[in-house]
Amino acid sequence: MKNLLRKVAEILSGIFGALLGSKKGKKLLPLILVAVVLVCLIGSAVIKFGKHSSAKAEAKEGVAYLKELEEKDTSEVQAQISAIQKEKRMKQIEENPDAIWGAFNDAVIIGDSRAVGFSTYELLPSERVLARTGGRITDVEGYISNISTLQPQQVFMCFGLNDIGMYSDVSAYMEDYLEQTKMITEAVPDAQILVCSILPSYSSRSIFDVIPEYNEELSKLCDENGWTFVDSTATGEEHKDMYESDGLHFSKSFYAYWANDMISEVL
Repeated sequence: MKNLLRKVAEILSGIFGALLGSKKGKKLLPLILVAVVLVCLIGSAVIKFGKHSSAKAEAKEGVAYLKELEEKDTSEVQAQISAIQKEKRMKQIEENPDAIWGAFNDAVIIGDSRAVGFSTYELLPSERVLARTGGRITDVEGYISNISTLQPQQVFMCFGLNDIGMYSDVSAYMEDYLEQTKMITEAVPDAQILVCSILPSYSSRSIFDVIPEYNEELSKLCDENGWTFVDSTATGEEHKDMYESDGLHFSKSFYAYWANDMISEVL
């Protein structure tokens, strides 16, 4: 029995060390609590029923589960937790579409006409939605003063629709994206930068056929710079019926689903 509990303690020590040493440690607090409860149950089972083979077997299964958690990469565990939380919020959105907006109290959204909808539909305060019709990535410089004043914890970037076709190739766009985003990181160095994918287009204009290519490069740019890529492609495909007749913009009902994607990636 002592050996078993000692083994559990060693495993928990490894898990806690990995999580608390990570920037995502606070986000993974639920996992830590689960582990603590599990080890208490294991200890109780062993102490109370130590002589019974069934209890021992259950305790060993618990230890095996803890060992599995210890060996998992923290990013993988975080992804699993995010998926669970996202599903939970999705159910809340179905019941009350307005339930999600409080999660953006410390955030700023910058972007184009698609992002403008967050304020025009009165979903978020206008001072936290820095966007305009026809907005492009090069607009960021003009928003730095506002961002510095607000000091957000998260900055969501929703550009791309109007940038496509304005560059000779995608690499030139990435150069501007990098330059503009670094202005944000200098203004609010502690803020999480979340780059939103360019949502699908259902317009007949062939110029938007390159959206997947641009999204792939945006994802790489995020990986290279420690930013977070928010891929809402699947959401745009699943809720195609919530697009406006132009195939580019969205009805009010779409924004809660897009927002769920966004907030699910907050650390």
